[in-house]
Amino acid sequence: MKKKKYLAIFMAMSMATATAPVTALADDATTGTESGAETGESGSGETGSTGETGSENGGTEGGSTTAPDTPAENEGVKTIDELNAAITAAGETETTIKLAADITGDVVVPENANITIDLNGKKITNDGGHTITNNGTLTITDSSDEVGTVDNVTHAKGAIYNNGTLTILAGDFTRSAEAGISTGNGGNSWYVILNHGTMAIGSEDGNNDKINVSATGQFSSLVENGWQTASDNESGKNSKLTIFGGNFENASYVIKNDDYGVLDIKDGKFTALNSNRLIAAVLNWNEATISGGEFEVKGSTEGAYAVYNGYGEDTYEKGSLTITGGTFTYPSDSSAIYNGSTKAQAKVFGGVFDSDVQAYAANGYKAIKTTGGKYVVTNKIALDKTSTRIRRGYTDTLKAIVEANGKTYDVADPITWASDKEAVATVKDGVVTGVDYGSATITATLGGVIETPDTTETPDTTDAPATQAEGDTATGDGTDTDGDNTPSNTLTASCTVTVFKKSSSSSSSGGGGGSSVTKYGATISDSKNGAVTASAAKAETGDKVILTPKADEGYALDKITAKDKDGKEVKLKAEKDGTYSFTMPKGGVTVDTTFKQAEGAANTDKPAAATKTILLQIGSTAVIVDDQAIINDVAPVIRNDRTLVPIRVITEALGGQVAWNEAAKEVTLTVNGKEIKMTIGKALEKYGVAPVIIGGRTFVPVRFVADELGAVTTWDDATKTVTIQAVK
Repeated sequence: MKKKKYLAIFMAMSMATATAPVTALADDATTGTESGAETGESGSGETGSTGETGSENGGTEGGSTTAPDTPAENEGVKTIDELNAAITAAGETETTIKLAADITGDVVVPENANITIDLNGKKITNDGGHTITNNGTLTITDSSDEVGTVDNVTHAKGAIYNNGTLTILAGDFTRSAEAGISTGNGGNSWYVILNHGTMAIGSEDGNNDKINVSATGQFSSLVENGWQTASDNESGKNSKLTIFGGNFENASYVIKNDDYGVLDIKDGKFTALNSNRLIAAVLNWNEATISGGEFEVKGSTEGAYAVYNGYGEDTYEKGSLTITGGTFTYPSDSSAIYNGSTKAQAKVFGGVFDSDVQAYAANGYKAIKTTGGKYVVTNKIALDKTSTRIRRGYTDTLKAIVEANGKTYDVADPITWASDKEAVATVKDGVVTGVDYGSATITATLGGVIETPDTTETPDTTDAPATQAEGDTATGDGTDTDGDNTPSNTLTASCTVTVFKKSSSSSSSGGGGGSSVTKYGATISDSKNGAVTASAAKAETGDKVILTPKADEGYALDKITAKDKDGKEVKLKAEKDGTYSFTMPKGGVTVDTTFKQAEGAANTDKPAAATKTILLQIGSTAVIVDDQAIINDVAPVIRNDRTLVPIRVITEALGGQVAWNEAAKEVTLTVNGKEIKMTIGKALEKYGVAPVIIGGRTFVPVRFVADELGAVTTWDDATKTVTIQAVK
């Protein structure tokens, strides 16, 4: 079974019973009118055949109302008669019905009913009508390890037809008899799911991997929210669909938000497959908001769009689109967004795109090109360091980054660099050079001068369309066009640079004349199974010295320490490349190193395991994992002279997992097969301090990381930086 993403649901009200389904898509790619591809299907039941009237008003379609007594819940139902009888017997009582066998027949949930159908890994296939018609309140779930199926094999019928309130938590929903051709050529095309009420797919806090919706038809949308023919909506109320996740695949349009439709996509994967006609992951005729998810379009002979926005000029066809997140992938000769009417409006506040979408970026937001060729829409940039220390005459390199969908991207667009104190530090193309001791602020600026004097980075939320209140008649003012098409504000980020002088020791020459600089050496003790080299045989006090350990084949570094002439420990800083650095003290240092046999070395020729390096700085939310910057939501702190670090980001960076027990206030870490438990407020054995919650995250002493997670930690007091190294 294909990997599925997440979906979820919350719903509000139920709709009054509606008429039979309408045509599936009716978007003719050739003419661009709503009279093409599926008009030939109207005589096959989309406009309401006499055989469906009873079922869509609460009767049974394909099953008897005089079925045998309902089996016990723990046994489950085995026939369509038993299933419909159980629904009838439930009345208005909230009831869960489990399937115990594959069933063939049409299921109808009447008004005022409150039913949960547990697919239990079984399959429901229709018998001429919609497989499941819901006029009441219905939840579809699956308690088994397998995923049950809701299938439809009849032209102009769907697996789900919702007129009420429906929540889908699990299941494969499909039309297995789809021919993928038009009706006139003997095809069998229609929606898999149609919503005329209130529907949620998935749950906000649940696992939505067990939801999949698919079809192969080229002439129908996969999911329809709203009304293809507006006049059929006698109530004038909106159809509301919330998608929290799931996997959606179709050979044409995937999600169609039609007349009177209000769509909210929070997550999920939406794939429009290769087709011989225009395709799109999302069609939006009315109101749609996208805050997350993956939207992919895989080629087309006529055109392909991630989102096709707007159709028609009626008030219920506003083409109002707001995007705040998500990833959009589409052919190179296509585009992310296409506005199909003069009144359509698209506003982008976030997301990652394959092309420049600046024309649709909201006021104050920019479509920023990244080094990978993607475009990230955001209203802020950052630097990979918020502060740094360099010695006079030395350099450090800064990078501009942006964040989207929980990931960071390096900025490829031109950046203007500036220093507020060039006498202290200069900068060119992100390379900072220390000139003289002191502090300077390095600023990175993206974008040019805007036409208005407003230089704030506050988003213009007035551009975002408001969602209509439930039950209101859909309206539109027709006053806006696509995108702002106005210059966006410049975006800036800064880093504080501290430049320090190196110190030197001087000695007097005999006879009272002059002085000379004294240099000290690093004495490296002999060690078995490896060796260490220093970047300089001698160095002045205050100079940076690099130690490079090299283990023999089959061995790995175990421990490395340095002591000054008085036997006091000299702090070593673990660098990203596996080396260690220290500042030369007066009098020189002695370096001691031990190497240990690498895991599995006795029976393999594999080299010693590589290490993973994690850098955290006090007060900074930027976490450097190997060479990649991650923007965390909290920063390390110092409390009562102890350095506390957020344990989740470290554990996950090391490939581990974190579990939280709210009732017990207990955190469980699992790293390399080792399980570690701790309780908030309860002192950790050996450390004399309890884990605490700061900013909603669990913090522990940095020594805990070293001892319990098998990592080597070092502290750089000058930069207030913790370096964590562990075997990958």
